[in-house]
Amino acid sequence: IILDELEMEYIGQVPKFNFKNNVDGMDVSFDVNSIQIDAGKYSREITVYFSNNEWSSSIEVPCKYTITKAPLTVIANDAERQYGDENPDFTCTYFGFKNNENENVLIKKPTISTMATKESKAGMYDIIPTNAEAKNYTLSYERGTLTINKADQSIVWEQVFDKAKVGEQIELLAKASSALDIKYSVSDESIAEIYTSNGKKYIDCLKEGEVVIKANQSGNEN
Repeated sequence: IILDELEMEYIGQVPKFNFKNNVDGMDVSFDVNSIQIDAGKYSREITVYFSNNEWSSSIEVPCKYTITKAPLTVIANDAERQYGDENPDFTCTYFGFKNNENENVLIKKPTISTMATKESKAGMYDIIPTNAEAKNYTLSYERGTLTINKADQSIVWEQVFDKAKVGEQIELLAKASSALDIKYSVSDESIAEIYTSNGKKYIDCLKEGEVVIKANQSGNEN
């Protein structure tokens, strides 16, 4: 039997050799345990079995073959979070595994990182996979996107004004969870008006009546 020299891409299975059988009437099979399936260049002897209905035998046949690494793409999955939160755990999707293999065959799993930190502004940032290692695969990488959404904010205002008196000036103490400055407005400026003194907001009670005071924070880029 003569085995043709073989070059093939890694498939995770025993390679199929082309051969010429010079023994008429005999079936030919190979000892799969003597055949390397990992990527590499091999020059070795392979056990070949001959058999028919009455007789069987085996011989060691010289063989040269090369298995090249298969391409494997590592794709960073997109993710999102709110401004001010910690980054989520990043994950990857793989395209190109052979013979039902998965990331467990990697010598080293990819590092997945981003330049975005907890303090980064709302926007879109690259998620970058790198530094994976594999015995039988040539690795390429595709970036994902981390979307940092604007954070929700709320206003807490626990002041009670039912005892306000005409002529009184009351500091307004609403607080926004964003810590951004709050704007105030009144429903009737003839009854009360808002003013600022030394960076603080006050309501000036001008005359008797009922007025609605509103606290508002319209947000910013985050």
